[in-house]
Amino acid sequence: MKNLQYLNKYFWKYRGRLFMGFLLIVAGNIFAVYAPVVVRDGIDLLADALSMVQGHSEEIVKVEQPSTFRHLASFFGSDLAPLELHPGNYADIIIRTGLLLAGLYLLMFLLKGIFLFYQRQALIVMSRHMEFDLKNEIYDKYQELDLTFYKQNRTGDLMNRISEDVNRVRMYLGPAVMYTLNLIVLLVMSVVVMWKIDRELTLYALSPMPFMMIAIFYVSTLINRRTDQVQTHQSRLSTMVQESISGIRILKGFHREKYFAGLFEKESNHYKEKQLRLVKVDAFFMPVMVLLVGLSTLLTVFVGAHKVMQGEISAGVIVQFVFYVNILTWPFAIVGWVTILIQKAEASQARINEFLSTKPAIENSGTLKKNLTDNIEFRNVTYTYSDSGITALDQVSIHIESGKRWVL
Repeated sequence: MKNLQYLNKYFWKYRGRLFMGFLLIVAGNIFAVYAPVVVRDGIDLLADALSMVQGHSEEIVKVEQPSTFRHLASFFGSDLAPLELHPGNYADIIIRTGLLLAGLYLLMFLLKGIFLFYQRQALIVMSRHMEFDLKNEIYDKYQELDLTFYKQNRTGDLMNRISEDVNRVRMYLGPAVMYTLNLIVLLVMSVVVMWKIDRELTLYALSPMPFMMIAIFYVSTLINRRTDQVQTHQSRLSTMVQESISGIRILKGFHREKYFAGLFEKESNHYKEKQLRLVKVDAFFMPVMVLLVGLSTLLTVFVGAHKVMQGEISAGVIVQFVFYVNILTWPFAIVGWVTILIQKAEASQARINEFLSTKPAIENSGTLKKNLTDNIEFRNVTYTYSDSGITALDQVSIHIESGKRWVL
């Protein structure tokens, strides 16, 4: 992450959009975390009704209103009377209450979707502004560098840095930041709710997560190294194409088309091999994530069922925990993808920083302001190109009188 620290100035510049995106993430996840509570209430209410039917109770059974309704009533400063169930009305009450809970569940995810839309508008648009600023900074740096730099660096490599490398950095500035913030907020909210309900069940449900982190740490090292190899070879391939196109007249004049086509095919195959090696590592993540999340669900159901039989929790709590595990599935699965994005951005930003820190051999201070009215004279001037060692001027003397010109 050392090279990516260079981008912190852009985060500070667009701190307003970043903060707004964070607030929208928090707001959206509040509805996502509370939605399983609505499902739990529905399951528990149905379980109470089934228990009454199986017991053939002819008496009126009072059941607490779903906690969702009680919380809403408390928010508006009122209380709800318990539901009175008896054989003549329990079906109607269960259906009516269930429909209200289902409508509330859909409303919560509708609100979550709205906040998701606006958080993407805030953070992804922010990354596009950063991309624009970074490309302008790179282009301005290209204008400052001297001719020697362009003789030592190939055009294709320079084009790749301002296009492909900047795009990889943009993926870190936008999607990687957004999904990381979303994971942190969602994980904290979910774990707090789960911990308050049952600590032991929470530990079992989240126990496979450390193994997921170890797998990510191990594979990220391979991703960083192979990404750098892919980027380097892609620059070499771009340079070959650029030089072949610019020198197409010479290639056709000497009938070297097939020879260079063979070279291009050879380099393309090398690039394909390096890219496939990287893809194989990328493909390793998703099966591991699905396996570990499935293990979390299995542990939740097994341990939760044992606690239900002992009367420690209700059946709805198991469903609620399964929902939380599935809610965390995508954010935790996306950790691998985000890690890949960060590793690729780190390698790309290192290549960008390499020439952004380059100092031009000749710096124009722009402080000399003088009208030349006298004669101009050079005495025994010698100049040798530093990159090639070719002597362009050797003991050259010139004398130009004021108002005249000298023609070679």
